[in-house]
Amino acid sequence: MNFGYVPTSFVDSPDGAASVVFFDECNMSCSYCHQKRLLENGGEFSLGQVVDKIRENKFHSGKPRTDWLILSGGEPTMFPEIVSALSEIGKSTGRKVGMWSNFTLPGAAELAMNRLDWVNVDYKMNFSKYPEGSYFVENIKKIYDTRPNMFRLTTVVDKIHDDKYLKDMREDLMYHIISWFGPRNKIKWRFAPFRFPPDGSIPRSTDEHSEPSMAELRRRAEDIGFDDLFEKIVDGHD
Repeated sequence: MNFGYVPTSFVDSPDGAASVVFFDECNMSCSYCHQKRLLENGGEFSLGQVVDKIRENKFHSGKPRTDWLILSGGEPTMFPEIVSALSEIGKSTGRKVGMWSNFTLPGAAELAMNRLDWVNVDYKMNFSKYPEGSYFVENIKKIYDTRPNMFRLTTVVDKIHDDKYLKDMREDLMYHIISWFGPRNKIKWRFAPFRFPPDGSIPRSTDEHSEPSMAELRRRAEDIGFDDLFEKIVDGHD
C-alpha cells in the first residue's frame, strides 16, 4: 500500500490548515468517490516517505506549518496500526490529528476515540440501508456522546440524493440520536457536491450523475431544516 500526500489544505480540517495523508485502499467502491484516481492507480509515496514529509513540513523555528494532520482515503480504519502510528507522529510534531472515514468497519469508533482529536464521518444513506455486516450504526452510537465535534458529511450526487432521500436521512439520523441520547445532542451535518475529476477517471457507468451547484446544495439544506448547518467546504465553488 502507498499513500497520497497534500502538504497544505484548507478544506479538510474543522479549522486552520492541515497536512493530509490519503490511504490508497478502501473497503467500499463508490462510483462517485472523489479519490477514484488514487484508488485505481495507487499512491505516490511509501509510508516512510509520508512520515518524512510530515516531520519535515515545518518552519525554520521548528513549528509545524499546519495545525492538523488529517488521515483520509480511501479508508484509514482498514489499517488501525498505521492510523495509530501516524497519529503519534502527528501529535509529536505539535499538530492535532483527525480522520475522514466511512465508519463501517469494526473498531473505527474506538480508534477515533482513543487516538484522534476529530473525525468526519461520511453519512451515505439511511441507517437501515447499510448492508448487513456494516458497523456504521454501532460505531456512530459509540462515538456520538464522546465526540461532540464529530461532523457528518454527505457527498450529494444528483439521481441519488434527491430532496426526499435527504429528508429521510435527516429524520433517520435525528430519530436515532434523540432516542439514544435525548434532544441535548446537536446534529452537525454538512454537504459537499460531487465533482467529476478533469481527467474523466470516473467510470462511464456514473455518467447519469450530475454535480449540484452550491446554490442547489444550500436550497436543499434549507428544505430539510439544516440551513444553519450548511457549509461551503469544497474549494472552487462560489
